[in-house]
Amino acid sequence: MTLTRSLDQASSTIHDAGLRIQSLQSTLDGTKRDLAQTQEELARLALVLDTYAAATEAGQPTEGNQLRLISGALAAAAQSLTKSSDALRDDVIAGI
Repeated sequence: MTLTRSLDQASSTIHDAGLRIQSLQSTLDGTKRDLAQTQEELARLALVLDTYAAATEAGQPTEGNQLRLISGALAAAAQSLTKSSDALRDDVIAGI
């Protein structure tokens, strides 16, 4: 009876570990999507910065809206990275 109980406990532990691994994999997949979105936001920001720099170098007046666009894109990228990092940290800690 003791051997059967030990095997049942081991099986349960393995099952629980499998569930935690699946949860971590889902979190990693979500983080990967968030990071891809952040990369897209940063690419858009780079384009805005290039446009701003070209306009400045050409001596064209720049709009305040461009600066707000840059600021907004930076804030969105930072928020997305923070969210991804926090979610990953929390899930890794929970999985341990």
